[in-house]
Amino acid sequence: MSQDKETAVFAKYEKLKHIVRSYKSVGVAFSGGVDSSLLLLAAGESLGKEKVIAYHGRSVLSSYETDIEDFFASRFKEHAQLKIIDLQPLTWPEFISNDSGRCYYCKKRTYLHFYEELKKDSHHVLIDGTNRDDLNEERPGLAVINELAVKTPLVEAGLSKKEIRFLARAFHLSNHDQPANSCLATRIRFAQDISHEGLEQVSILEESLKEMGFSGCRARPDGKKVIIEIRDQDYQNFIKKNKRIDVSDLAGRLGFTKVLLDIKGRK
Repeated sequence: MSQDKETAVFAKYEKLKHIVRSYKSVGVAFSGGVDSSLLLLAAGESLGKEKVIAYHGRSVLSSYETDIEDFFASRFKEHAQLKIIDLQPLTWPEFISNDSGRCYYCKKRTYLHFYEELKKDSHHVLIDGTNRDDLNEERPGLAVINELAVKTPLVEAGLSKKEIRFLARAFHLSNHDQPANSCLATRIRFAQDISHEGLEQVSILEESLKEMGFSGCRARPDGKKVIIEIRDQDYQNFIKKNKRIDVSDLAGRLGFTKVLLDIKGRK
């Protein structure tokens, strides 16, 4: 990135802080990803700890590279307060049925819980880490943001994903290069009911793959088969015979009879 472009990106960050400052006090929908992390940092720098609460929804769907409480304490404890909201998505019938509206239902329920807490905490505005690039993708959660009037300061500041990662690296956020991480339910194909057992299979397999060195992987069950997605830079490691056998054995212990590798990979 050229010097002029870097200067422009830092100017957008200043604009972001100006936008957040206008809200007086905020609740930040904090997933632990790079977008909400940068937003939380900006909110803390703009408003101070007493006026910023990070709301994190914890459930069986969670899939994170690091423990959210440890991550928060390591970087944001001087900038905000953390409030963890325990959610029970496997008690939501419209979610379990897993139709094309699954993400919409889940996000709406989650953000309504955040609004309840926001009201109790006497804070003014709920903000989330939607960025400029997200507007160009098909994201059911965007409808929830519009319906519930959730503010999206990263969009207002004109920040793209690439620019957010640049700023996160410049501000020494440890997750600046972390692959995008969605909830475990996104691994289950539509029309296949979501169950605790199915999510546990995915969680164990992905966590084990991460321990083998395949950070940011995906395990997508399809009946007795499971499709593995890994990052491009991990292919040479994965194709080693001992690695393939280890993955196959692990999947077998979890009840899968065949393991397939998606050759597109993950960026």
